[in-house]
Amino acid sequence: MSRPESQPTALCVALILIGGFHYGYNVAVVGAAKEGLASSFATTVATFSLLSAAALLGAIVGSPISGAVCSRFGRRAGTLVGEALSIAGALGSAAGTDMSFIIACRVAIGLGVGFCTLAKPIYVREVLSDDRVSPVQASFAPSVALGILAAQASSSLSTSWRVQLAFGAVPPLVLLLVAIIWMAESPAWLEEGKHAAAGVVSDAAPAAA
Repeated sequence: MSRPESQPTALCVALILIGGFHYGYNVAVVGAAKEGLASSFATTVATFSLLSAAALLGAIVGSPISGAVCSRFGRRAGTLVGEALSIAGALGSAAGTDMSFIIACRVAIGLGVGFCTLAKPIYVREVLSDDRVSPVQASFAPSVALGILAAQASSSLSTSWRVQLAFGAVPPLVLLLVAIIWMAESPAWLEEGKHAAAGVVSDAAPAAA
């Protein structure tokens, strides 16, 4: 049985494409900004390795948390939280004055990435018909690669590592605005909420009697 086309395909394509670009850019940008960071901070190999891995570590933690948030509060809420974390992490890392703070901000970016990589695919599967889900989700991997390429190219566009890191806030900001303006909650999640509420009422009825 196919799902109703309750949201325009263009919205889902935008969520997946920009989300993939956001993932690729923010994971790879530290490598492109390495020289600038090294000139501003006394970084050891271990410190830079931790800085590079921080976003991935955050994503590992963020994904299961996102599952709980999406289940309890909805796919739209999971998307909003993820993008807000990513924006705060990107701007915070760009403004950082010590490496520990920048690493913490990179973890926040990773948490946001973890939210995004779970909430958006679930949302797409629930709002698009079966024949459109796979083509839309297949666009995620190329958009990640495009984000990585953009991160590598950022070093030739700007010599400031702060600008490179700050640009990482642009994709999640766009996604946040898209989610606020156009992203209605998933009908499947709303239906789950109705069933859960009905179950609570039916369980409470005998006790009240």
